[in-house]
Amino acid sequence: MSFASSASSRPADPSSSGASRKGKVLIPTLAVLAALILLLVIFTGFYTDFLWFESMQNSSVFTTQLGLRVGLFFAFGIVMALAVFGAMLMAYRTRPMSRVRSAEQMSLERYRAGLEPMRKPLAIVIPVMLGVLGGISAAAEWRSWAVWRNQVPFEATDPQFGSDISFYMFSYPWLRFVLGFAFAILILGLIANAIVHYLYGGLRLQPPSPRVSAAAQTQISILLGIFCLLKAVAYWLDRYGLALKSEDLVQGFTGLKFRDINALLPAKSILIVIALICALLFFVNAFRRSWFVAGAGLGLLVVSALVIGGIYPAIVQQFQVKPSELTKEEQSIQYNIDATRDAYDLNDIQVNEYNAVRTPDEKIVATQTGTLESVRLVDPLVVSPTFRALQQNFGFYSFPDTLDIDRYLLDGKERGAVVSVRD
Repeated sequence: MSFASSASSRPADPSSSGASRKGKVLIPTLAVLAALILLLVIFTGFYTDFLWFESMQNSSVFTTQLGLRVGLFFAFGIVMALAVFGAMLMAYRTRPMSRVRSAEQMSLERYRAGLEPMRKPLAIVIPVMLGVLGGISAAAEWRSWAVWRNQVPFEATDPQFGSDISFYMFSYPWLRFVLGFAFAILILGLIANAIVHYLYGGLRLQPPSPRVSAAAQTQISILLGIFCLLKAVAYWLDRYGLALKSEDLVQGFTGLKFRDINALLPAKSILIVIALICALLFFVNAFRRSWFVAGAGLGLLVVSALVIGGIYPAIVQQFQVKPSELTKEEQSIQYNIDATRDAYDLNDIQVNEYNAVRTPDEKIVATQTGTLESVRLVDPLVVSPTFRALQQNFGFYSFPDTLDIDRYLLDGKERGAVVSVRD
C-alpha cells in the first residue's frame, strides 16, 4: 500500500474550475463593454458635429470631411497592416527547418512551443492593431490631403528654388506626412521581420556561426536598402523645408539664410548621394554573406549627417555669419521684405521724398497736444524684463515676456496703455 498521492489523482476543485470559467467570460465581456463605450463616445461626438453642420445647412461639409477621414483611415491602415503582415509572413516561411543545438535555441524552443497555439491569431491581431493606429494617424491628416488634392498655383515663386508658393502651402505638408508614414511602415516591418527571424532561428545572438540565415540577411538587407532610399528622399525634401523655417535674426523672418545656402544645402545634396550609395550597398549585401561593406556605408551616412549636416553648418554660423550677421543676411532680409510686399500687394507703392520746411515752434506744438500725449513712451518689449529686474526681491507677481498695447479713456482723454494679465 502506498500513501503517496499525486496532483493528477486529486479531484478537481469545483470552485477553482468555476472561477476559471468566470474569468474566461469576464475578460471578453469587459473588453466588449469598453469597446462599446468607446464607440458610443466617438459616435456622440460625430453626431453632435453633424447636427451642428445640419443646423447651419452645411451638412455636405460634414459628410465630405467624414468621407475623407474614413477613406484615409482604410487606405493607409490597410497598407500598414499588409506591410507588417507581409514582413512577418516572409520571415516565417523562410525560417530554418533545422536549428543548431545551443542554450539560446533551447530557451527559445519553450517560447516557440508556447506561442504556437496563438501564432495565427497574433499574426492577424498585431498587423490589424498597427493598421488601426496608422489609419487613425492618416485620418487626422484629412485637411493636408484635401488641400493637396485641390491645390491651385499662387503664380508666385520662391527666390531660391523657383517653386510655386503653392508647393510649400499644399504639397510639402502632405509629402512630409506620406514620407513619415513610409518610415513608420518600414521600421515596424523591419522590427516584426527581425523578431520572427530571431524566434525561429534565422537570427542568433550566440555562436555557432553563421548567426544570420541567408533568407534573413536577404530580407533585412532589402529593408535597410529601402530605408536608405527613403532617407535620400527625406534629405531631398529637407532642402525645401529650409525655406519654411524661422530664425532668430529678426522675429518673423523665414526662409534660407547665409548658413543654409552655403552650408546646409550642399550638405543635403552630399547626404542624398551617400544615402543612395548606402542603399545600393545594402541591395548588393542581400546576395553576399558579409555585412562589413554595407555596415561601413551606413556608418559613413551617420557620421556624415553629424559632421557635414550638423557641425559644419554650426561652424559657418559661428565664425562667418555672427561677426557680421546683418551684412551676411542682407539678401535674406531683402527676400523677406519682397515677400511681405507681395503678400500685402504693396509692390505698386510710389515713394516720394518729403522735405520738411517748417520749424516747429510753441504755437504748433500747442495745437498738437492731443497727438503728443498719445506718443508711446514705454516699449512693451522692455516693460516685462524691467519690471522683473526691479521687483526681483519681491516675487509676488509676474508678467508675460511680451505685453499688449491698447487705448483707454483715462480722465476723459484717450491714452495709450501697456496692458497684460498679472500672474
